[in-house]
Amino acid sequence: MQVRQVGLKGADGVTADALAALGDEDRAVFIRDPCAYARLADDDMRAAAWPPLAETLKAHAAAWLGPLAAVADARCFWRGFVTACSASPAAVVAHAAQLTREAPLRVIELEGPEGADSFEAFTALPFLDALRRLDLQEAWTAPLAARVLASPRLQGLEAVSLRDAEGLPEGTRALLAALPPAVRSLSLIGFINTDFDDACAALASSAGCARLEDLRLWNCRLGPDGARALASSPHLRGLRALWLGLGQYTRNKIGPEGCAALAAPDALPALDTLDLDFNDVGDAGWRAWVDGGRLARFLARAWQPPVTNLRAT
Repeated sequence: MQVRQVGLKGADGVTADALAALGDEDRAVFIRDPCAYARLADDDMRAAAWPPLAETLKAHAAAWLGPLAAVADARCFWRGFVTACSASPAAVVAHAAQLTREAPLRVIELEGPEGADSFEAFTALPFLDALRRLDLQEAWTAPLAARVLASPRLQGLEAVSLRDAEGLPEGTRALLAALPPAVRSLSLIGFINTDFDDACAALASSAGCARLEDLRLWNCRLGPDGARALASSPHLRGLRALWLGLGQYTRNKIGPEGCAALAAPDALPALDTLDLDFNDVGDAGWRAWVDGGRLARFLARAWQPPVTNLRAT
């Protein structure tokens, strides 16, 4: 399926036209086509349109990346440019000049810090002002994560994830207090050596999570007590999406008791997306949603059709 849009406007269109004029038609196409692809609303159309884009990227990614191959790969391209990178703070600092010049970064997967010098240099990089998502990989502790999130350069972040870090539950409140004000999505992933029910209780009692709309607690050994803490939190009343499942590999097991707590009439009132995959909730857990009427109200809100303004004539 062809998705190319000849009349592309704005900076993307200017760049694509300039590259085509210089003879780099493949790179120009790889700007135009993903822009058109992004506008496709139908999943089937997207599925049909993606393979040609993937083939173009596979053929040219190495040449287009050049020295940036040290901090990015083919997955990091969007609309013809590197918009994400995956590296240590020192590597990002080492490639800062080229990243500033060639990569409109919006996402960074940050490997563990090697030392104070690279940590401080990273948090001062000017292009972090435009960053929207920061994924902190293994080797980050909760206190170090709080330090990096407190950087003035990262106050535009909208999504943060922390993977398998040490320092919870003790550092939970400090971590949440350091979340930039624009953050609406928080993911805590793989805390298999943490008493996560205690961490969840600290999270639920912290005013630092009051702005969250999307919370992902994946593979964290979350149990019924943690689910009850979330359900009764006065600070999560604006939460719209809660993700506790991770397929058959999840270590979360909230069981029927945790599921029933989330089904309480006043629990997480704004919620319209809930994932409890492989949490062993059983028939008893889902029966609590049905018998209390919460399931009907939940589905009515989650599947409400768009409102159309009608005017009598």
